[in-house]
Amino acid sequence: SVTPLTSLAETAGQCVAESRALLEAGDEAARVPALLEDAGEALGIIGKRGQGLVRFVSNYRKLARVPKPVPTVLELRQVFHRLQELLAEALHKAAVDLVCECRPSNLQLVADEEQLDRALINLLRNALDAVQGQPQPQVHLRASLEEGAVISITVQDNGCGIAAEHLDSIFVPFFTTKRNGSGIGMSLVKQIVRANGGRIGVDSTPGVGTTVRLAFRQY
Repeated sequence: SVTPLTSLAETAGQCVAESRALLEAGDEAARVPALLEDAGEALGIIGKRGQGLVRFVSNYRKLARVPKPVPTVLELRQVFHRLQELLAEALHKAAVDLVCECRPSNLQLVADEEQLDRALINLLRNALDAVQGQPQPQVHLRASLEEGAVISITVQDNGCGIAAEHLDSIFVPFFTTKRNGSGIGMSLVKQIVRANGGRIGVDSTPGVGTTVRLAFRQY
């Protein structure tokens, strides 16, 4: 809400005005530092709240701007290799090996390349966050052809898992359990998957890990 910012701005303005009046009158000058300190605190809070509003608007725009997919034929093995390279630094810092499997090895998917990359990077970053602190962190990225001509892509980790009471909310925009999370990642992934004709599901057990499954119909 903008109302608290307006109130803080008024408080800061009053402190500055009162300080100026005291200085001009040459009276109660000892009160001026305290008034200016109050004004500084109010302005600091305004700055932080303003940054929060900017982040909110930016994240909202990301959700509202998923463009129409431009489908191309993608070699999933090549997609996985590219993601390993893009996330190499993050994987190194987390001391995690990303294990990729693609069966059959020449498995192809018709989807928007940039959007699929974006969705999988979101899921892989979530997995890396989840395995922090685990003695043997593991993240797997798999693709397979299943019955009914369905292409399945899964991101699996052995991290902290998701509490049962939160599972129904993970796709809700701006819902997050992370301290510095934006709450748009999973919602954006779901939008991308659905825009490309797919479905998404999540299985998770606290203390065991999480598996996110994307399912696409093969054309």
